[in-house]
Amino acid sequence: MANFKPFNKYTFFLLDKLITKYNIKSPFLEVGCGTGELSKHLAKNKFYGKAIDSSKKAISIAKINLKDFSSIKVEKRIMSELSGKYNSIFLWDVIEHIKNDKQTLMKAYRILNNNGYLIMHTPSNPNEWSWDDEFYGHYRRYTEKDMRSKLELAGFKVCSIWDTTYPIFWIIRRIYLKIMKKPNLTINKKTRTSKSGLDPSWKSNVTSKKIIMLNPFWQLVYRLQYFFFRNYVGKGFSFLVVAKK
Repeated sequence: MANFKPFNKYTFFLLDKLITKYNIKSPFLEVGCGTGELSKHLAKNKFYGKAIDSSKKAISIAKINLKDFSSIKVEKRIMSELSGKYNSIFLWDVIEHIKNDKQTLMKAYRILNNNGYLIMHTPSNPNEWSWDDEFYGHYRRYTEKDMRSKLELAGFKVCSIWDTTYPIFWIIRRIYLKIMKKPNLTINKKTRTSKSGLDPSWKSNVTSKKIIMLNPFWQLVYRLQYFFFRNYVGKGFSFLVVAKK
């Protein structure tokens, strides 16, 4: 559902609040940047840093999307190749695609500055597993307990875990999964992962421009979910995590 624009904007809405709350700073590293939407959002908010992805196609698109932001360096790299230090690292809809997630978290810890932050958005609640997880090439969904355990094992202190979906986006996804035909899943997981940010499963009248452009409605949804439901971590299907080194 990360490619559903109103949902994507809500995750950025929450991210901005967490950036302010914890005074998260540059330089940043975005791992698995896809088309560069998150890095673009950060750049608009005066962040500078580096965006990397293993997909040549994704990087070519990201470079176009970020061409007006000289503060962002876009590279075709993988995280294990990197050295240097960052004040913030973003794994945005990425960690669920990585088979050895523990190793990735330990690498993130090593290249963060002291008191730096790891920020992740990822699918939650294993009971919510469905064909869209397979479409995107996910290995898993996380429980809050599992996420906390893995982060603490890597050396992090968990600061916040907020649900990003319940109840409105949770309902929309339930309806969507029932009415939409399951897509072709014969291609391998690696290919599905590389295509996940480029070829969204959310292609139908459900995501028509008329719905997406109902801005006053979505602003109301954002505030409703933020004020009343962001701590309902066990109810939704994805959450936003902030952890500190």
